[in-house]
Amino acid sequence: MIKFFLILVLVMTSVMALTRYLLRYCLSGDKLKIWSRRILLLDIFSVFIMPLGYGVLKETVFAKYGIILVTIFFMTQISFDILMLFSLAVRNIRRRIINQIEEPVDEEKRRLIKNAALIPVISLLTSLYASLYERCHTVINKITIHMDNLPKSFNGFTIAQISDVHLGPYMDLEDFRILLEEAAATKTDMLVITGDLFDNDPMNFKAINMVNEYTESFPQGIYYCYGNHEHLRGFAGIEIGLAQTKIHVLKNTNEYVEIAGEKLYFAGVDYPMDREHFADMQEIYMDLAVKDIPENSPVILLAHHPDFFDSAVKRNVQLTLSGHTHGGQIGIMGVPIVPPVFKYMRGLYQQDKNYCYVHVGNGSWFPYRFGCPPEIAVFTLEG
Repeated sequence: MIKFFLILVLVMTSVMALTRYLLRYCLSGDKLKIWSRRILLLDIFSVFIMPLGYGVLKETVFAKYGIILVTIFFMTQISFDILMLFSLAVRNIRRRIINQIEEPVDEEKRRLIKNAALIPVISLLTSLYASLYERCHTVINKITIHMDNLPKSFNGFTIAQISDVHLGPYMDLEDFRILLEEAAATKTDMLVITGDLFDNDPMNFKAINMVNEYTESFPQGIYYCYGNHEHLRGFAGIEIGLAQTKIHVLKNTNEYVEIAGEKLYFAGVDYPMDREHFADMQEIYMDLAVKDIPENSPVILLAHHPDFFDSAVKRNVQLTLSGHTHGGQIGIMGVPIVPPVFKYMRGLYQQDKNYCYVHVGNGSWFPYRFGCPPEIAVFTLEG
């Protein structure tokens, strides 16, 4: 946690410095000094609020709205920095292409970029949209998956997936019920939840009971696998609570759905919390999850971490449903623009005849989503 806060402060400090530098191209004289001071004060406030909000004050209303406001301000700065750097690059390229010789101008005019006043406005509007609108509006994404060994009885079988709800300040129980209602409205045969649902101790048992209420909304039930945050938020209590419900918990095991005497298998893996031995535990968990499944049977894997896709391919698991990455939470035209910290980041991947879908999540690490709205993924299986 200390490492996380140190990285957070380092990133924020770097953005602060870049923003103040780029302001020179928008403002000059007294205006530059005044706005530089204002932004500096807000930045200092932000550096203190972020760690407090995620740490000491995380369960309070102050933390929730404080972090939202700080996120809007901080992401406005990032948007401003990106747009300004882009504008500067375009200006320099244009000058080189047309080989324009700059005539002497006064220092103030030389600093200013044409229409630069629009950039802060666009940056603020972008942050307001991402924090207050897109983050709160779920989309339905429909995907068709072809499986050569799919039994005829399962042709057209439908599955809805939600993931990474992260119950807490930015997804309360009322929001969660709305999400479950939206999932039920898809009229799919089954709902799967691929981890990081129970992320707030006081809400856990209420959330478990809420999910259980919706098992009748899906003819083939609700299936669930653990994510890393369940292990951080009262894991023992979550297991006890789930054991008293109709929810199918797949923890390094498998079950099958049977229609007209034909079977479709669902396997699920736990999340390896030992980072040093993650790869080894991944293989062990996979072996346990597919144990006793007849050879050449159709199998769908629930795995919170998308790296399990590689292990699934080795075992000819036709479809892996995962999450964990949040799709980066920021993207353009469906492509994440954050650093590729995960091998499989967002959307549908294919290796030979094996597929993996990385869900973008329904909750958030921080209250901001741009070009990456929360989703309900709806899969239709075809033979």
